[in-house]
Amino acid sequence: RLLWHQRLGHPSDYYLYNAHKYVKGVPEFVHEHPVLDKCPTCIQAKQTKEPAGDHTTRTATAPYQGLSIDFSFSGVKSKDKEREIDYLGLNGETSWLLVSDHFTCRLHGDTRISKASPIEWLRHFLKNHSPRLDDKYVFMDQGGELYRNPIVRHLLKEFDYEIRPTGSDSSNQNEPVERAHRTVANSIR
Repeated sequence: RLLWHQRLGHPSDYYLYNAHKYVKGVPEFVHEHPVLDKCPTCIQAKQTKEPAGDHTTRTATAPYQGLSIDFSFSGVKSKDKEREIDYLGLNGETSWLLVSDHFTCRLHGDTRISKASPIEWLRHFLKNHSPRLDDKYVFMDQGGELYRNPIVRHLLKEFDYEIRPTGSDSSNQNEPVERAHRTVANSIR
């Protein structure tokens, strides 16, 4: 299997297991073991982003003074019901929300059925964890479910958090949650 994966130019598992339909001489493989996680070339080629480095703007001096918030999803719904086992949670969840505290590095999460803005969950989280301090801030990407939602922005302002959006294609600026997303996504794959 690994040899054919390399001979065919390192295709994904899906294309490798269906290659026999398109390329004469390729054997038909059973969908058992993923090849991408075992191929040394694919493992070395997996590009990761650089960490923020010494010049970070994450400056929290107390718990929950600085937060990183982000959504991620495990997969996209498909007409093929057999694929659901690969990405669907026990109760139909397809995404999750993570909040990371910059001071303690503690992660808080919630699984979600959709990427709809979790207004009530955030309100409850902030009521229980927001400290009575100045200079509170929150990092998030510029996606629609959080940053571009006026209700979320108002909620964060209500709890005196300054919103610091990350730049486009700069997930290293929100590293505390992006690293956790990568760990979960690699486990799902």
